[in-house]
Amino acid sequence: MVDKKMFGLGRGFVYFGILVICSGNHFRGGTITWKSTGHGFEVEFSSKLGWAAGTHCSIATVGSGKNGTEAAWNCEKGCSGTPLVNVNQGSFQCTGFNLAQNWERTEGVFKYTFPGPGPFEIAFSGGAWIVEVGAGSWKLQTTVDLRDRSDTSAPNHSPIIPSKPVYFIKYGCTGDIVLPTIDADNDTVTCRWSVGNECSDICHDNGHAQIATLNEETCTLIINANLKINGTYAVAITIEDRPKATITIGGSSYPAGTIISSVPLQFILVTPDMPSRNCDDKPEFVEPTPSQTDPLVFQIGDVVFLSFYATSRSARITAFTLLDPPLNVQQSALRNDDRFRPGVFAVDLSWIPTGADIGQKKICVEATDEYLLSHQHCVTVTIATVDPCINTLCQHNSTCIRHGYTYLFRCACAHGYTGSRCETDIDECTSAPCQNNATCFDLINEYFCGCHVGYSGVNCQTEIDECLLRPCHNGGTCKDHIGWAKCTCKPGFTGEVCQTGYDICESMPCQNGGTCSYHVSFGYTCQCGDSWLGRNCEHRFENDTFLLGNLTQMTSSYMHYSACDCVVAERRQDRCFQYSRNKHAGYGFLSAIAGIMTAILLYILFDAISNKTLCCYQKTNMVQMEKTIPENKVELHVVEPTEPEPEVETPEKLEAPRIRKHHCWACEVKYNNAPIPAWYEQSSRTYKH
Repeated sequence: MVDKKMFGLGRGFVYFGILVICSGNHFRGGTITWKSTGHGFEVEFSSKLGWAAGTHCSIATVGSGKNGTEAAWNCEKGCSGTPLVNVNQGSFQCTGFNLAQNWERTEGVFKYTFPGPGPFEIAFSGGAWIVEVGAGSWKLQTTVDLRDRSDTSAPNHSPIIPSKPVYFIKYGCTGDIVLPTIDADNDTVTCRWSVGNECSDICHDNGHAQIATLNEETCTLIINANLKINGTYAVAITIEDRPKATITIGGSSYPAGTIISSVPLQFILVTPDMPSRNCDDKPEFVEPTPSQTDPLVFQIGDVVFLSFYATSRSARITAFTLLDPPLNVQQSALRNDDRFRPGVFAVDLSWIPTGADIGQKKICVEATDEYLLSHQHCVTVTIATVDPCINTLCQHNSTCIRHGYTYLFRCACAHGYTGSRCETDIDECTSAPCQNNATCFDLINEYFCGCHVGYSGVNCQTEIDECLLRPCHNGGTCKDHIGWAKCTCKPGFTGEVCQTGYDICESMPCQNGGTCSYHVSFGYTCQCGDSWLGRNCEHRFENDTFLLGNLTQMTSSYMHYSACDCVVAERRQDRCFQYSRNKHAGYGFLSAIAGIMTAILLYILFDAISNKTLCCYQKTNMVQMEKTIPENKVELHVVEPTEPEPEVETPEKLEAPRIRKHHCWACEVKYNNAPIPAWYEQSSRTYKH
């Protein structure tokens, strides 16, 4: 994206400001970076500032330290209303000097411990810019957020931009300024114009907006230097880092492309008039200068030695300048080419990196010719320790992730493990996922529930319907229980699921000579013989079915049922008498004579009045009566009472007829002790089957 506005900065996370205490109008821009030291909330700040040449440094002091008060740091937000940072860095180092271009570069480093992870807003405004850009106030600011990133398990690092205080583009020409960026977290780095209060007075100077455009993705500034001969402009750019994939920081989600932090970059742009030079006349680097794309890797304590070679058409190289090099990098004087090529000059850099230099560094060298035209060349140097992941302590197939090029690493645990070395198996049963008293078994990254009988499912949450698993056969009815089911079989079937059929008649359920018939649908029926009834022919019916001379029928254990009263009739009284005599209740001889006479008289009387014979003991007429008398109903010969009988409830025992002419002990026993059969109706004194 190319932005034609001159100023702009992202909205602010935590801002950081530097005040350089100096006399006169000497400020030529600068930048700020910070990083966590890994010790709690301690942060290492670095400020790289540009001044007029000779303000603090000389060519002889480049690479050496200097005591003095260069900057003050103040916290404005996230500090609970009280400034957290109000300290002066006690020393700085001269890192660059160019007398011909009238600038010098200093770098100051100090550490500060915050009370928490932030974010914090740190800022400061002061003066003064050089007169050529209005001598107004300046401001540098950044953000400090010490919350851990999910992808590195460490706080974010701010991006780094090696640069210089002053850039030159020949008037009337179009040139570009490529701003090299470094990000220790491998984030995407973008650039934009600073805006509003992010850069104080120079954010309101729009003169340079007419000659510059900014490619935000490549951080390349394109200059069309045709506005003013020997024009001088202040440039304010904000550098931002963005994750390449969605991460979380302190529990907050940061999708890919979301701004994490920002740092400022400010410098001077000059458009000198050089009528004797063409627009494409500028120094260029030649072999054996290290390639900008070749990775250079060194370990702590190694001696790093790099040589840069440059030439310029029809001009002499007058200087090589280091742009924001690592501390303690030593630069040699300008020298001739050791290959004796005409117009080629060289410079040597030496450096012994320490633990503070771990990570990627940009070593940028600018070659300047006698017309002050320059060109920069940057190489990436990686300072690393021995890879701690070679002999990793990460367990259970976890992945070792090295933090940058340091000794620090973290273990990305496989599923199911936790701990700094992934040494602990996560107990998935802790949350008690199993239901219905099931037993939980912890596995690797999963669990298993041992269900009790009658339950199923991952968590034993489902009751099993055993009736579906083992349905009853042959019309049986199933009743489901926990862990089992019971089948109630239809008659003629047996087995756990009524799977086995059998002939129920084999058990001979019909009594007293009844005939059994098997039926699949309802079991069996009994075809009863004479004088027997009931489902199993278990009940005796006495009407006219007594066999003559068989006294055991009156003395057997079962009770007899009859619609006939024990009155004198053909051979009936004899049976009553004999039964009564067997029970020690005989009438004696007189009673017998009286009984016979009474029976004869009653017989004649009944025969004359009703023209009917008594109902009892007509063996010869038994078959005919069964055919002609429906439902075995028998007329009762009783004397009607003069008053209607009151309606009474069905008694528990059979009642003897209220009015009868003769009494028999056996009949009395029958009426008083026999249970009421299901087919007996007292109202009509009729038995039904």
